[in-house]
Amino acid sequence: MRAYTPWSLKERQLLQRDYVEQGATACAEALGRSRSSVKAYAIRMGLRRSGPTKGGRKRPVKFTAKEIAYLKEHYADKGPEHCALQWNRPRKSVVAKANKLGLFYHMKRGDGIAVGTITLRIAHGVKHKFIKLSPDHPLYGNRGAWCKLRLYNWHEAYGAVADGYRVVFRDGDRMNCELANLKILSLSEHTARAVARVPKAVQRRAGRKGWASRERNLRKRLGLKPAAL
Repeated sequence: MRAYTPWSLKERQLLQRDYVEQGATACAEALGRSRSSVKAYAIRMGLRRSGPTKGGRKRPVKFTAKEIAYLKEHYADKGPEHCALQWNRPRKSVVAKANKLGLFYHMKRGDGIAVGTITLRIAHGVKHKFIKLSPDHPLYGNRGAWCKLRLYNWHEAYGAVADGYRVVFRDGDRMNCELANLKILSLSEHTARAVARVPKAVQRRAGRKGWASRERNLRKRLGLKPAAL
């Protein structure tokens, strides 16, 4: 176990002079000590950084009375993005402060995001690429402001997908939404394709569980005793 080295007067003076502006890392290099020990002794001395912290993040700056008044007047109508740009603050801090003040912004679906923006979203537990639609797009009314990118690309090239058909990926890569990687299948073909990907052992096990469940439900409905295991 490494022995504790007491802090000299010279080291304490350097820490008092440089810690607030330069931080623990720079002081540790100058003193030949570990960053954790420098930080712990600085806390003991009552010193605190005023500049960026670890990772380049700055300490939060308190909201002024003028900012709070502006937030109360405009947050509900103009939203957090507008207020954040006015004060050059992160959106997250504006939303947090508004929540503390009991202010809420009811954003319309897709509001504030440019048309044509592509993003990743989770649908039915799986990641898909989505694209923001304009209100006059044919798919807007059926799917809201956002639509899966593969359906959008297919619609732009070949028109609407008929009922009973699905647009699928040829190679199974959901991130590759190019037309060359898309094809259309009937619902029965789509189901058969999905089942074929399940290992045979899993299919047999699922089948046995299915029959056991049917038998159990039937016996319960008829008032019979459960089958012996």
